[in-house]
Amino acid sequence: MRIEHLELTDSTSEFLKRKKDKEDYYIVYADNQTSGRGRRGSTWISDKGAALFSFLVKDNNYGEKAALITGYAVYKVLDEVLKSDNLKFKWPNDIHYNGKKMSGILIEKCEDYLVIGIGINVNNTDFGIYGETALSLKLITGKEYDIKDIIVKTVENTKEGLEKIQGEWESVIDFLNEKHSLNNQIVENSNKEQYEVKRINYDGSLKVKKDGEKNYTDIYSDNIKGIKIKK
Repeated sequence: MRIEHLELTDSTSEFLKRKKDKEDYYIVYADNQTSGRGRRGSTWISDKGAALFSFLVKDNNYGEKAALITGYAVYKVLDEVLKSDNLKFKWPNDIHYNGKKMSGILIEKCEDYLVIGIGINVNNTDFGIYGETALSLKLITGKEYDIKDIIVKTVENTKEGLEKIQGEWESVIDFLNEKHSLNNQIVENSNKEQYEVKRINYDGSLKVKKDGEKNYTDIYSDNIKGIKIKK
């Protein structure tokens, strides 16, 4: 595991994609990003004080499992600090507290590697246009935290989860379902289509029943955008 710190970059994920000497669990983190991205091209806006980092993982055909394992890893790090039932997992890999976003993850393929990009709101307090929907550890507890320590713990948790994926996968999914904010909720995607969510399946998909239909079907994260609880 090697870690590199940058004061400013366009995107930690793009930085790793450009590197010629790629290696497993190479980590880069930045104080600020000018072009941070979330899933489906959404923007991750955050001032200095957030944990903005990416790392490389040799791709072993993890598919949907990589995102869920990474989300599980972030959840465990935040739960170690907060120890609160208000902390929730939102499929496929977001972490929320009282309905406000604390972390987002973007996973991309590059050559034989997965580039796992993560943003965690740690000590930052300014979220720009997302001020009403985002939250940080500092805003919850009033304390400041060691960003590098949080990054290293997250990557170590992810590494451990991927190494044990065969033997512990079902227990990970069971845990995420216990903490899942969407289970038994009516949700809506960016196309205004509504679904009733049953649970996260063991293959990483989401079991849902579309409005007006009788049977449950399975959807995958690549096939849906902007899913949120219908108010």
